[in-house]
Amino acid sequence: MGSERWAICCPGPSLSKYNFSKRIQVYNPDCIIAVNGAICADLVFDYWALGDIEVFSSVSAKLDLPGIAKRTILWIPDFWLNHINKYTDLSPIFYKFRRETWHNLTYEMHIGMGYPWREYTMFAAIALAIKKEATFIKIYGADMDGKGYFQQGFENVRTRHNQKRWEDERFWFNEIVHVCKKYGIEIVRDEVKNESIDSSAKV
Repeated sequence: MGSERWAICCPGPSLSKYNFSKRIQVYNPDCIIAVNGAICADLVFDYWALGDIEVFSSVSAKLDLPGIAKRTILWIPDFWLNHINKYTDLSPIFYKFRRETWHNLTYEMHIGMGYPWREYTMFAAIALAIKKEATFIKIYGADMDGKGYFQQGFENVRTRHNQKRWEDERFWFNEIVHVCKKYGIEIVRDEVKNESIDSSAKV
C-alpha cells in the first residue's frame, strides 16, 4: 500500500503570499514534493522534482544541499546521470542525494499515456505521486499566470514564462485532473485568495 495523501509545492509567487506551511500541516499529507525552486521554502520535503540541471545549479547557490540530501530524494529524468559529471562543481553534491529517475514519462504512465507528463516539472511530480499510489494530491503555489517565482534567482536559459506556456499548462493540467478522477485519484489546487490566479485553472 502506497502513501495516499500527497502535497506538491510549486515555486509560484503565491507561495510567499500565505502561510502555506501551516496549511500543509493542517492537510497532513503522507509525502511532500518540492517542484524546482520550491525546495527553498521553509519546509521539509520528501522528494525534490527537477527537470533541468540548471535549476539544480541555481538552487545550489542558495541552500545547504548536502543537508537537504540527507532527507530528500531527487525525482529526475535519467539523462542527468549521463550529464551531471560535466558540471564538476555540482556532481559531488548531486551524488549525496538518493535518486529515483524516469526515462520518458509520456509513455511510462499507465494513466494518461501520451500526455505531456515530462513537459512541465509539476506534471512529473504528479506522476511520481501517482506511481506511489496517491489517491489525493493537493498542489500549492501552482499559479500558472506568468508572474515568475516566489523568490528571485531561479530563472535560467530554459525559463519560459509566456502566455502560450501558461495556456498549455492550464489545458493539460485540467486534462490530467479529469483522467485521474476516472482512476479514483483526486487532484486539487490549494485555494488562494489572489485575483491574479486564473480561476479556470482551479479544480
